[in-house]
Amino acid sequence: MKIIHSLTLLTLGVISSCVLALPHRVIAAEPTKTSSVETSSKLTEENVSQAMKAIAEAEKKEDIDTLLMFLVPYGVSEVTVESQGNSITRNLEGVEAHREMLEKTFKRVKNREILNERQTIRFSPDGQLAIVTRATIEKLTTEDGKQFISAGTDTFRFAWIDNQPKVISTKSQGWLEERPASAK
Repeated sequence: MKIIHSLTLLTLGVISSCVLALPHRVIAAEPTKTSSVETSSKLTEENVSQAMKAIAEAEKKEDIDTLLMFLVPYGVSEVTVESQGNSITRNLEGVEAHREMLEKTFKRVKNREILNERQTIRFSPDGQLAIVTRATIEKLTTEDGKQFISAGTDTFRFAWIDNQPKVISTKSQGWLEERPASAK
């Protein structure tokens, strides 16, 4: 099964003194390539989908610079994680806060396997804003060998800025539980 990093539960380890942080696709993508034929001045299904594919590839490679490339300088994220009856929320503002979180996250998660993923894209009538909603279920292994199951919903808000899709905000809500030793 293909292993992909996801937006789900990006900052559990950063949110508190917990041992685990889980990366998410909050942030960025490689610039959308525009051909001489395509002169779009708004978000489209094609250019938003390309951005999301580039985000997935950069996360798979743990390429933080590429992930941050399309986050606007004022980009914000809200991440809420529920685990063992507790709920923790963390707010991030700006590129450097996201960089720090991603560095810690990639260091802590050794392996990630997508078990199920679904994505929808909606657009504003003028094509200047898009909302991508992704629901994901994953199996995770931390650097210390612990295994977890996570489920979450991530919402990306893209805007058409400098003739390309850029992430202006994200919101992630997720659930995380350690797998029992008998299930591993």
